[in-house]
Amino acid sequence: MEKRQVLLLSSALLALSSCGEPQAGGPASLEDGVQPVIVVTDTIGVETGDERLTFGFITGVGMTPGGDVAVLDAQKATLQVFSPEGEELLSMGGFGPGPGEFQFPMAMAVLSDGYAVSDLMGGKIVFFDEDGGFQRELTGFFPTPPLSIVASTPGAVAGVSMRVEAGDDGFPSASMILASWHDSSEPSIVFHSIPVTMDGGRVMSRPEFVIAPGPGSSVYFAEESDSLLLVLGFSPEGESIFSVTEPFERTPKSEEELLEESLSISLRITDGESTLDRMRVRDEHPYRTVVNGIGVDSQGRVWLEMGNTGQPFFRVYAPDGGSFTTVVPENPEGLSRADYSITPYGAAACEPDPLDWPKVYLLELPTGNEAVQ
Repeated sequence: MEKRQVLLLSSALLALSSCGEPQAGGPASLEDGVQPVIVVTDTIGVETGDERLTFGFITGVGMTPGGDVAVLDAQKATLQVFSPEGEELLSMGGFGPGPGEFQFPMAMAVLSDGYAVSDLMGGKIVFFDEDGGFQRELTGFFPTPPLSIVASTPGAVAGVSMRVEAGDDGFPSASMILASWHDSSEPSIVFHSIPVTMDGGRVMSRPEFVIAPGPGSSVYFAEESDSLLLVLGFSPEGESIFSVTEPFERTPKSEEELLEESLSISLRITDGESTLDRMRVRDEHPYRTVVNGIGVDSQGRVWLEMGNTGQPFFRVYAPDGGSFTTVVPENPEGLSRADYSITPYGAAACEPDPLDWPKVYLLELPTGNEAVQ
């Protein structure tokens, strides 16, 4: 394949927003006849002061099996783990090209026996043990390592990546894949694949996925579409365990939404050399995305952060996908810009582009074993 062809990748980044007072109230049950809500119980992070609690540019957040909070900071080039009370328990990484170091950490995953970080500029996935000690790296990815990752089987991660192959016309062809990686940059299992539109070696448009870890090393994903709700879940062996498909009528964005700018990155690869830029861009796509995020809780309920109405709310599906209920944040105005991390071990939220300073919101989900339509 001719590597002198230029590939342009663009991906909106996550940022998380600091430490404050918990909000009053408690979560409603999905079964008690009132609107169930997500409650903010506390926050982690400060504007100034203790450097351990001052975040720069958060690109990932996750919950550990013990209920602690993992925070990936690209500006600090560190992965930190905090107790729910905000005490730093572990710190991994540091800026650099060496083993266990990061150049631009893009995504992280909490594993059953440790942690993994996808380093976009370093072109690698870095694995740490449960005590934060460096274990190993996977290298050799082209054009990039996975753009997002979640836990898979022990010693492996699942994620979203671009697969590039030589095309019949002399230019590369590409597809976005949901796959798992264990001991090399070649996927061990490809769960799902969608073609990328390319022209002369340039990426013109590509599908976007959001992914989440599920119980028992399962993985779930939703396509970010303006006209289709598509959610699939897979066992570690690649078998289908969840499927929901529903067409949606396109919903035009408001004038304010069309004018709004967000923080993004672009990675340009020319003759094997990488250049990374952060910039503010305007999404000129005229329609709202049906699904903005996905999570799976300890009961196997699938949480879809919906984007088609312009107001924050969730569809919460039963584990078999046969029915759902709706859930809203207790403070929709305060969390209108938030991204959510809902996992089998707990839930947290963050803001992609905070108006004040980066912080992590700790969340309590409504209880209940059933979801009803």
